[in-house]
Order: sequence, then C-alpha cells, then structure tokens
Amino acid sequence: MRILFVTPQAPHPTRGGAAIRNWHLMHAATIAGHIVHLITPAVFRAGLDEPDQPLALPGYRRTIAHRLHDLVLSGEPDLARRLGARRLQAEIARHCRDGAYDLIQVEGLEMWPGIPRTALPILYDAHNAEAILQGRMARQAARDRRFLHAAYSALQSRKLRRYEAGVMRRAATTLAVSPADAAHLRALSPTATVAVVPIGVDSAYYARAAVCTSVPTVDVLFTATFDYRANADAADWFVTRVWPRIRRVRPEARCAFVGRNPGENLRRWNGREGIMVTGSVPDDHPFMAAANVYILPIRFGAGVRVKLLNAMSMGCAIVATPAACEGVDVVANQHIVIAAADPASFAASVLSLLDDPDRRGALGHAARAFVSERYDWSVCTPPLLAVYATLERDNA
Repeated sequence: MRILFVTPQAPHPTRGGAAIRNWHLMHAATIAGHIVHLITPAVFRAGLDEPDQPLALPGYRRTIAHRLHDLVLSGEPDLARRLGARRLQAEIARHCRDGAYDLIQVEGLEMWPGIPRTALPILYDAHNAEAILQGRMARQAARDRRFLHAAYSALQSRKLRRYEAGVMRRAATTLAVSPADAAHLRALSPTATVAVVPIGVDSAYYARAAVCTSVPTVDVLFTATFDYRANADAADWFVTRVWPRIRRVRPEARCAFVGRNPGENLRRWNGREGIMVTGSVPDDHPFMAAANVYILPIRFGAGVRVKLLNAMSMGCAIVATPAACEGVDVVANQHIVIAAADPASFAASVLSLLDDPDRRGALGHAARAFVSERYDWSVCTPPLLAVYATLERDNA
C-alpha cells in the first residue's frame, strides 16, 4: 500500500515517546514493502530519508487571547488547536489527489484537524486515551488544591470525550497502545474498530553493551521531557516531597534529572541538595547505565511510558508508581518495584534498593529479559501490519 503518515513532528531524530513510536511504525511499514511518505507541520518528506519540499507555512503561535477565546467559546479541545494542524489541510489534500495514496495514518489527536474530508481510509493512532488523561489530571490537581488547573482539565476532558468519539467514528480503525487504553477508547465509541499495537523498545539500542561513553554514577535518575505536564509534576513532587526523606537517611545521595526543557521550578534545584539537572543531552544511555536506581514518580497519565520500557531494556533497577506502569504487564518485585504515590512509601522503596545491590542486579536482569521478549519492536509491529492487510482487503 501507499501510506501517508501525518505526524506532529519529524520522527527522526527520535526525541520523545511519540517520535520513537512514529519512526518504528514507519520503519516497519517500509520493511514490509509499503510505500511510506510523511507530512509534518514543518516539512514534507518523500520516504524516510530525503526531504522533498518545505511546506512554507506561516509561523504559528497561539496568543493568550486566542487560547481564552477557544477555552470559553470553542467546542473543540485545546489539543486540537495547539499545533495549528488545520493549516495542513490543503497540502494534505493536494498530495492525496489522483489516487496517490491508499491510506492516511494520523499520529496523535492534535493532527486530526489537518485531515481533509476524503474517501481514503484513515488509520488513527491514539498515542493516549486523551479524555482519560485529562480527567486524571483534573483529579490530581483537585487533590493538590490547584483548583484552576483542575477546572481546566475537567473542561478539557469533557470536550475530549466528544471529540475523540467523533474521530474514532470517522477513522476506519483506531490504534491503541495497550489493552487498557483500548478499553477506554471503546467505551467512548463502542461501534468503532480498535486494534492494539503496543509501544515497543529497540532492545539492541537500549542495551548496556551499546554504551560507549561514561558519566558520573548517581544514586537516583529520572529521564524525561520535562515540559510535559505529567513529567513536570512528577519531578516537582519527587524533589519537594520524596528526596528530602531520602537525604535524611543518605545525606551524600545524588540525584539526576536528565532530559529536555526542564522548567524553572526544576532548574533552580540544580547544584542543590545533591541534585543535577542536565537539560537536553545527546544520549541518555550513559546516564541509565550509571544510575543505581531509576525512578518513575508519575502521579497521573495514560498510554504507556516509553521511558519505562527503555530503562527496563537498559537493565535498570526501577522504582515506579502504579500510574507509571499502566499498559505494561510488569510483575511487582520481579521486574520492577512498584511503590504507592505517597512520599513515605516511595522514599522507602528507593532506599531499600540503594541498600541492596544484589536485588538491583536481579531486578535489572529480569526487566531486560522481559522487555526483550515481550516489547521489542520486532514483536510490537506485526499487529500493525495485520491492520494494514485487513484495510487493504476491505478496500480492494
């Protein structure tokens, strides 16, 4: 088939979970013999490597006034307007004329406004069950007494329920990243066709044997894109509520936050209380290899945390909250340590692992074996190829 992928960013370099998924799905389709082209808000690419032509779209920036107007008066969720994807409609329609493609694959809800009305089948890849995610954000914000944040997320959740259901009705098939997300999505649109194509990991790339450089050892590590709300909340909660408990027991303990776009609240901790905040790094492998304990202090979310799979593949000893593990069939105390999202429990779990190097080694070994067998991309992409085969047969 000739497949046009529409993504919110260029899939390569693979920076962030969405780009990693997009790249590996495109790669799997190409290896299977499909012709793959890509449109993003920035550039049209013919195939995976060579740029064809710039889209020459004007710069897009939403003002506060626009956001407030949309919040109050628009029935669409903020996610549908965030990237200005509607500007792509004419370009996508132009490339789909005259039978140029057999299928449009839309990666993420924020790209849906750019999809023109077309007779082509559309495959919608739901990277998150977005309505569920915003509902969880609203409840956590209410527990934290951040009532404006709670009200915003509650409103977005209501809008997303209607919007996601409409998208799924229009799509020929919706892809979910886990059985849990598939169940949430089917509840929104019971008549829609939903298939599970799991998020995977490149276990050959995320391997200790692949680490070529070294960095100083740290006791605790969290890698993330820190301008994503769930990650920013996790980092703030850990440094303010959990880390002081660990430092009272281990005053010499060191912690590193590695990844793009740390906010001011996190950056101000750099160099204090044994904390290092690196910002963006070209390669997170060395930091994972050098960490005694990898943490995922996520308090809300949906979908699957790619960083969990990456850390498991690296053989890290991991302490994670239940929310961080959703969608991955880990066994507590066999593959990772699952700790409740309260400061005392999470700190105690980290301290227990720091005191037990043999247990850290056993957990890391089991985690790597588990994801190599169950979540390598070679295992996760065949369901996508099966969806392609079904759509090709149904539209022959």
